[in-house]
Amino acid sequence: VMTPQKHRGFRWQMEAKLFTAKDLNTAYHVSLNSLPVLSRPAVFDQHTEQIVNRLPELLRRTNWSKIAIFAPQREKNNKQRMTLSIIKQVFLRSLWEFVTQKKRESKLNLIPIVMFGANPNVNKHWVEYVQIVRISVNVDIGVSFVYDADKDDVFV
Repeated sequence: VMTPQKHRGFRWQMEAKLFTAKDLNTAYHVSLNSLPVLSRPAVFDQHTEQIVNRLPELLRRTNWSKIAIFAPQREKNNKQRMTLSIIKQVFLRSLWEFVTQKKRESKLNLIPIVMFGANPNVNKHWVEYVQIVRISVNVDIGVSFVYDADKDDVFV
């Protein structure tokens, strides 16, 4: 939600929270019928199904030591960090156990997130499906999957 901003030389400010349809109706009097609806839910369902069906093979073939890790830099001179050191076999076992348990329970919850390319002049976007995985006590990570329809394949 964008709201008018009167200070710091900016005309608009993005609210730092997510709104449900009911929240938008209550806070901004936006009618529920005027809100956009997901235009391609079948595509998300199809991609999710492809990812879930290919998870065992995907977990085996992924070179996990070469996967880029996204961790935002909140401050240049941050004074506190938490580091988890885990050997590859233990990480893979934790990941495998989590995924097989959730798959058996039909509780895999892939979260679709629309991503945009870094170049604002190029209209490049894609959907990444993130699964939150508990790999240790009080340690959760997000594993991001991308379904490539052109190649009919899934990548981490």
